[in-house]
Amino acid sequence: MAEALESAKRAIPSTLLVEGAPGIGKTALLDVACELAHERGFVVCRAKASLMEREMPFAVVQQLFERRLRGQDGGAA
Repeated sequence: MAEALESAKRAIPSTLLVEGAPGIGKTALLDVACELAHERGFVVCRAKASLMEREMPFAVVQQLFERRLRGQDGGAA
């Protein structure tokens, strides 16, 4: 994760894939990735898709940006 973030700071793209069984710690790993990114000056936006929002176009996109647009992000979302 740290290498991918350092590459991003240098405008060199990279990709990380996080997969695994439920309960193995994927969300905790992503929490750490977000903390590392925030520490390096990145703007961090997060959203979580839900089945209830399936019929709502762009619901995840709205989650990503609504706090920033309202000025309530505190530097990370």
